[in-house]
Amino acid sequence: MKVVMLTGSLEKTTGGFFQAIKQLSCRLGQDGVDVTVVGLSNEAERAAAEWAPVQIKACPTIGPTNFGFSWDLRSTLETTPADILHVHGLWMYQTFVSIGYVNRHKVPLVISPHGMLDTHAIGTGRLRKHLALLTYERRHFRLCKVVHALNDAEVGHIRARGIQNDIEIVSNGVEIRDQDDPIRRAKTFLYLGRLHEKKNVVKLIEGWSKFLEFHEAVGWNLVIAGFGEDRYAQKLKHLVNTPDMERTVSFVGPQFGRTKQALLNSASALIMPSLSEGMPMTILEAWASGLPVLMSEQCNLPIGFEAGAAWRIQTTSEAICTALFEWSTTTPAYRATIGGRGRELAVAYFDWAIIGSRMKALYSHVIRDTSNANRSRRGNTLFDPA
Repeated sequence: MKVVMLTGSLEKTTGGFFQAIKQLSCRLGQDGVDVTVVGLSNEAERAAAEWAPVQIKACPTIGPTNFGFSWDLRSTLETTPADILHVHGLWMYQTFVSIGYVNRHKVPLVISPHGMLDTHAIGTGRLRKHLALLTYERRHFRLCKVVHALNDAEVGHIRARGIQNDIEIVSNGVEIRDQDDPIRRAKTFLYLGRLHEKKNVVKLIEGWSKFLEFHEAVGWNLVIAGFGEDRYAQKLKHLVNTPDMERTVSFVGPQFGRTKQALLNSASALIMPSLSEGMPMTILEAWASGLPVLMSEQCNLPIGFEAGAAWRIQTTSEAICTALFEWSTTTPAYRATIGGRGRELAVAYFDWAIIGSRMKALYSHVIRDTSNANRSRRGNTLFDPA
C-alpha cells in the first residue's frame, strides 16, 4: 500500500500538527505501509533530518505562509504514485493541487481537518475561510471518500459546516516509553504548546498573577514552553511585570526530544486552558509520562475527565487561579494517582501501535471500496443497453 500525505507545512514549528503527521507516518511505516509526505519547506535538508526516518519531498514556498503557494508542489505530487492520498489541513494551495491530482489519477482521497473547522478556528480569517468553504474547499470535500476526525467534537464541527461525507474517527496517538527511572516532580505548573491566542496563555498568566496575589504560592513556579509569533510572545512576556511574577514565571522556548521529556518528567501538572483544539498532542504526551493534566473542555479529551486522569478547568483568569490554588493544596500521593490514571489511559487507548493499525485499516477499506466502485462503473458502462 502506497500512501501519500500532503501537508501545507513540513515545519517543526507547527507543533502538534507536525508531531501527529510524523508519528503516524512512522507507525504506518513500521506496519509495512509505504508512506511519502509531500509538503512545503524552504530548507529541504533540515526538514529531511527532522522528519527522518519518514521519506519526505519538500517544496519551496513563496508568498504568504498561510496560503502556502509553491511552483513545485503540483509537479512533485504528480511524480509521487499513490494508492491513496491523505491531505492534512485546509485553506491552503495544497487543496488546489490535491483536486487536480485526484481528478487525473482517480485515487481515493482522505481529508484530515485537524480542528480547523471549529468555531474559534473559523473565526480567525472568517471571510476568507467562508469563501473557501463555498468554493474550492467544498469542491475538495466532494472528491473526498472519507473525512478523518479526531473525536466526536470534530464530527460536530464538520457537520456544522454542511459537509455530508462519511466520517471516521481516529484519534492522535503517543509513543509509549518505559518508565524505568524514578521521576522527581517539582512544584511546577507546565504549559507546553504554541504561543497562540486560541491557547489562552494570556488568561493563564493573568490567573497566575492572581494566584500569587491571593493565595499561598510559596515554592510554586510556572514554566511556559513553546513558540509563536514574536509580537504575541512579547505580549505574554510584558504581562510578567512584577518581581514575584519575574521570579516564578519562566519562558523556556520550544522544547523537543529529551529536553521536552525532562520537562514532562519534572512538573507537578500540565495546564492547558485552551479555547480551541483538535486533539492536543501535548496532553497525550503528558499522560504517557504519568503527568497529571489540568485542561479545559475545549481540549476535546473528555475521556480524561471520565477516567479521573485530568481536572476540568474553565478558561477565565479567575477560574484558572482557583484551579492553580486547589491543585497546589493536593498531596504528592494524590497527584501520583492522577498521573498513573493518565498513563493507563495512554497505554490503553492512544498508543501509536493501536492508532496506526486503525488508520491502516481505514486506508484499506477506502481503497477496497474505491476499487469495487470503479469495477462496478466499468461494468455498467459495458452492459448498459443505452
